[in-house]
This record gives sequence, C-alpha cells and structure tokens, in this order.
Amino acid sequence: MAIRAANVTLSLGSNDAQVSILRGVDLDVPHGVSVALRGPSGSGKSSLMAVLAGLERASGGTVTVDGLNFTEMDEDALARARRGRI
Repeated sequence: MAIRAANVTLSLGSNDAQVSILRGVDLDVPHGVSVALRGPSGSGKSSLMAVLAGLERASGGTVTVDGLNFTEMDEDALARARRGRI
C-alpha cells in the first residue's frame, strides 16, 4: 500500500475543550491509485490530509506511507520522509 491508515483518531484542544476531529478512520490506497476525499465542510478532510502527510500527529491509530510508520517517527524523521514522498 502507498498509504495505510488504521483506526486513526485526531483530537484537538485542551482536556476541558477537546474536540474529536477524526474517529477511527481506516483507509488503504494502493500504489498507482488516485483517490478523492469528499464531504461537507468541517467533516475532517483537511485534518485527515494533514495526518496522512505527516504534518499533524494522529492522536491514535497508525499511519503508514510508502512502508514508513509515520506514527512512530519524530519530527526530523517525518521531515526527511516528506521530502521525497509527499
């Protein structure tokens, strides 16, 4: 898979004002396949793209891009991974 997201969650804000943006997203995109994300405003499309690109950290789940586990990488490793892949 070019991109694999498994049970991805994203919550933003502090404990008292925490908002769940993504809840258990699963996505597999094979190499050579194009996909489109569609949905109403505020449904989490841009947030999901930020997580898949390694620009935002998922709160839970795993994100793998081109065989690299983005959820286990530090910021420097993510920057190196994005350089040639995103």
